[in-house]
Amino acid sequence: YKSFNNIKDSIIILKDALNYHLYHEELSIALAQIEPNINISIKVLKSAIQHQSTSRLYMKLICIYRLHYPKLVQETCEKALTIYKNAYKIWLIYIQSYDTIEIKRNIYKKALKINKNHLILYYNYIKDELLYKEYDRARTICTHIISTFIIDKKNEELQGMIYLLYIKIEFMSNNNTNTNFLLEKALQLYPCHGLLWSYCIAISNKHLQKVKIQQALQCNPHGNIYIYCTIAKVFYHKKK
Repeated sequence: YKSFNNIKDSIIILKDALNYHLYHEELSIALAQIEPNINISIKVLKSAIQHQSTSRLYMKLICIYRLHYPKLVQETCEKALTIYKNAYKIWLIYIQSYDTIEIKRNIYKKALKINKNHLILYYNYIKDELLYKEYDRARTICTHIISTFIIDKKNEELQGMIYLLYIKIEFMSNNNTNTNFLLEKALQLYPCHGLLWSYCIAISNKHLQKVKIQQALQCNPHGNIYIYCTIAKVFYHKKK
């Protein structure tokens, strides 16, 4: 169906395919994505879920509800999470459907009991606490999750971003000593992390920025978009 430029022809192909492969996950999701009638898309997904449930089918249905029927999001997330307790993306949508930090916090705790030390959940948990200016709580979460870190290539980008949130907490709290200590430690652990170097350059004193830029470029010889953007900002402010 992907070879067709015409949506109507693609829908016909997918419907025919579903007649032969009833409630197929990929086919159901593909049809729901291109079907112009939202209610038909929902019907396709709900039928597939009823007969051959998967977390991806639920995820697609929830995404449609977010756009068109937001009142159904929480109920559908709750139903999905009783089956797919490790579906962190559904946990995140469920959490973001609430407006108060107290409710969000309770759901994060529940999600993290099931998905222990899940970095994406922790990262968003910290960001939400910061959004509500709960700096002490955010600091406590950072301290806990960082203590569990095992450095590896797979997780170093996200681990570095969590370190960066911790650094920002200390910086916003005017704790310069701890800011510098954490930044130095993070850059030792993740020497090629563009966002960490970018923040390091941005908050450095003007007379140190040139040195930090040189260090950042040495650690990233193939370039990094975040570092280059920060360097451009430095030059812009210096009118160079």
